[in-house]
Amino acid sequence: MGNFIKKQLLRVNGLQLIIAVVVLIVLNGNDFGFIGFSKKMYTGIGLEQLTTIDQLQTEFEREPKDPVMIKTDKYLVTEWAIFKKDKPQAVYVLFPLEDKLVAALVPINYLKRNSENKELVLKGVVRHLTEWRNIIDSFDDEDVDKNELSKRLVPYLINCYGDLGFNSHPLSALIISILPMGYILWKVLNLLLPGTSKLALKLSKYGDLETIGQSIDEELEQKIKLKIASVTITESWFIAKVFLGINVVPLNHVVWVHKQTTQHYQNYIPTGKSYQICLYTDRGETYMITLPDENSVDQLIVYFVQNLPWIICGYNEELKDLWSSNRSGFITEINNRKDSFLSN
Repeated sequence: MGNFIKKQLLRVNGLQLIIAVVVLIVLNGNDFGFIGFSKKMYTGIGLEQLTTIDQLQTEFEREPKDPVMIKTDKYLVTEWAIFKKDKPQAVYVLFPLEDKLVAALVPINYLKRNSENKELVLKGVVRHLTEWRNIIDSFDDEDVDKNELSKRLVPYLINCYGDLGFNSHPLSALIISILPMGYILWKVLNLLLPGTSKLALKLSKYGDLETIGQSIDEELEQKIKLKIASVTITESWFIAKVFLGINVVPLNHVVWVHKQTTQHYQNYIPTGKSYQICLYTDRGETYMITLPDENSVDQLIVYFVQNLPWIICGYNEELKDLWSSNRSGFITEINNRKDSFLSN
């Protein structure tokens, strides 16, 4: 495969593996992020069980929020619900705590599943109760003493639905745990079998990997034509290193290059510009390489103009539309220009 390609694959896959391991460790922390939150929500492990109003107030003031649990065998389902696409998804439930009443927003499906259970286990985050008036007004006057209800109802809500996006299926936490692990296994496979890496698979479209690797090694030793910042151009290859990757493009497959300038803003105030060179190949691939300044991009463009005169150098909306709507025709035209230049 060639020493250069092997070293770059080792660098890129090694860095990606390290980052993935760190992310997995962080996500699986008991008190961090989606997975830590979900573990508590769906297993109940580590949840504080509230039994007093003082505890409820303490959890309300806690930042960052942590899920809590309350068990009650007495509760009243109100008529005030949350709808999604004209279907009720969650309903407000009132339950006693000491001499007060506490509201909880509970998924309707959960209530249905637990309709035969005497005890209701509520797990959620303590929030401010903003719907207290609507909850009280949802009762008929003859059924409930609304004044008494207003006095007893505390301004806190146990949000068991939709809080921080955790109204999904219990398997969601498991799935999110598996994804980083799957990525880690993939990176390990890439390290053990370099031919499975993204770069190797891309290069294999252009020929035998061993031959390509040897060609790159030889040209990096003897045939470097231009080297600017992270970009190296040899007689046959355009090579651009980035922190978590590397782009290797055969020059004889490039059909279009242009400069792209991006103006950056913060609070509507210009903060600077970034500069990229964009390469398009006859395989339909697009590469955008960021360089430190505009002059670096311009030097690369000049190299293409002088050494590959058949490709399109520059940008306008017509070229963009042609590439999008008739890519095969675009590529055929460049190949014809190349044949014409090389035959003269």
